[in-house]
Amino acid sequence: MKRKRNLLAAVLCVLTAVFVLTGCQLVRGIDVGSGDQAEVAEAMGKASLIEVQDAEGNYLGGITSQETLAGFIEAMTLEAWQPAEALQDAEVKRQLVFKEEATIHFGETESSGLKEVVRMKTYVGSDVVSLALWKITLWFQVPQSAIEYIDNLF
Repeated sequence: MKRKRNLLAAVLCVLTAVFVLTGCQLVRGIDVGSGDQAEVAEAMGKASLIEVQDAEGNYLGGITSQETLAGFIEAMTLEAWQPAEALQDAEVKRQLVFKEEATIHFGETESSGLKEVVRMKTYVGSDVVSLALWKITLWFQVPQSAIEYIDNLF
């Protein structure tokens, strides 16, 4: 029973990460469990902007080019993410704000700009990240190489 629960948790982590990082666009026709990371990375690359901020929310730089977005997605090695316990009283190190073009609603003629889809935070001395989506925060243990990649952005 515990093994089934762990397997389900792992599958949900990967699916949640894909959904969160692709915004509201559902990834259709991709079998995440098949290991076809190129298709997953392509779907995630639909983000319009990833803002990199320091712990206080000061803008450090942005990732906008498709080539850089693809490199970011590859560096995150999503297949290795594992669910983690929420950190208590941890000091934020970096924040990444994923933004996408706002949806054009009926009666509108143009987009109202970029909107925040998800906020990822890294923490001092930890390989755990948090992903905040709407009012839900998910916690994941990620490879140290992903943390180092984020730390070296800008």
